[in-house]
This record gives sequence, C-alpha cells and structure tokens, in this order.
Amino acid sequence: MPNRPRLPLGGRTVVVTGAAKGIGATAGVAYFGFVDTDLVGDAFARPQVDTFRRALPAFLTRPIPVDDAARALVDGIEARAPRVTAPAWVRPALALRGLTDPLADRWITGRAAAAVRQAESPDRTPP
Repeated sequence: MPNRPRLPLGGRTVVVTGAAKGIGATAGVAYFGFVDTDLVGDAFARPQVDTFRRALPAFLTRPIPVDDAARALVDGIEARAPRVTAPAWVRPALALRGLTDPLADRWITGRAAAAVRQAESPDRTPP
C-alpha cells in the first residue's frame, strides 16, 4: 500500500483508507519552524545548538510565539486547508524543497562541524 496516507500511532502505522470520505472527513498537516516552547528554549540554551544556530540565517531558527502557531492552526482548520504553515518562509521552502534541500544539506553540513565537535567533546556542559 505505498500510496495510502499513513499515520503513526503508538509505535504502529495506521493506513488511512478512503472510508472516511463518505462522511466528509479530511486530514491536514502543519509545518512550523521553531515554536517558542520550553522544549525549544531548553534546546536553544545548549552551547552546541547555539553554535549551530549562528551558522544559519537567523530567520530559519527564530522561534515564533505559541499564539502565532495556534492562530495558524485554527485558521487552517477553519479553512479546511490541507497544509498549515508558519512562519511565512515555511510555505515557499516547502514548495521548493526538491531544489533547495540538496543545496541546504551541503551548506549546513559544512557549517555544522563546529557544533558537532562541541556536542561530542568530553568536556562539554551536560544538558
């Protein structure tokens, strides 16, 4: 069943069939950059993550407020949108990912070395 949507559920994958179409059910997906939560804040406080962030354009790792993410979700659900994105740069990045991902991978890999060395250092600060 390679072309059917799949949902991860408790370590298993549930295959979604067309049965829900009869009742008008649909599914969408949300794509966000970083959302300003405690989890993101804790991760961003790590020195190796900070090193990695400084190697990227600032807009890529700038967290959006939780309220902005929630508003995007509500608006998307109300519009029955198949995709919800936030912040604004995510939508074009998704549309161009077939072209930009290989370039971004090479660019990021070259700049991530310092952060990886820092993360693997025996004298690093524990989380």
